[in-house]
Amino acid sequence: MFVSARQYDRAIEEGRKAVERNPNFPGAHRILADAYAAKKMTREAIAEYQAMAGLAGRTPWGLVGLTRAQALEGRRSEALRTIEEMKTLATSRYVSPAFIAMGFQILGDKDQALNWWAKACEDHSVDVRYLKVDPMNDNLRDDPRFADLLRKARLGP
Repeated sequence: MFVSARQYDRAIEEGRKAVERNPNFPGAHRILADAYAAKKMTREAIAEYQAMAGLAGRTPWGLVGLTRAQALEGRRSEALRTIEEMKTLATSRYVSPAFIAMGFQILGDKDQALNWWAKACEDHSVDVRYLKVDPMNDNLRDDPRFADLLRKARLGP
């Protein structure tokens, strides 16, 4: 919530409290990692994404964290392999296309990210609800396809 409002210091403060209260909850690490990433605190973000991935394992949720950590560390080829793992996993269980979009997004692959966000919209993925407000999407906002996605998801004009 504070990350979406771009109140990063408050998000970090609340994220740290959440991790202290429940260090085994991957979501607490995700919140803190996203706040660190948004504030360009890369080293801290990587540590929290790795903690998230370690706790969540080879689940879609864990793989998103792993992809983000790998991308922030500059390990592009590993991040791409992790995205492929998510795609493979999607053949046997539900994986939100938004998770794959998020992987491409952090790698700076705008075309792939927008394509996967479009699939998430078509799929009515619950994760689309963050499309308009998540700071991680800021690098997509200047693309006309992003405005189209917001309209399709009924999140914008």
